Amino acid sequence: MPGSGTAHVATLRFALPRASLVVAHVIDSAGQTVHTLCEAELEPGEHVCSWDGRDGAGRPFPAGTYTLRLEAAHRVLCARVVTLR
Repeated sequence: MPGSGTAHVATLRFALPRASLVVAHVIDSAGQTVHTLCEAELEPGEHVCSWDGRDGAGRPFPAGTYTLRLEAAHRVLCARVVTLR
């Protein structure tokens, strides 16, 4: 993704009807979890989970296709993300 590296690669917006454990992972094309975005008990309401294409240490992941997988309130939301370097 060109630019300063501060733009979000992907943003998942979701609403919780009640307090729930939310777990969001970045999964690579081999099906391996390569980064955890969120693992927390969140209150009811609107929430946002974003990924900027970097790992927990701030290093960019290689170009490729990744899946963002969010589990909350007995539901699963997935979004495919393609990163370019």
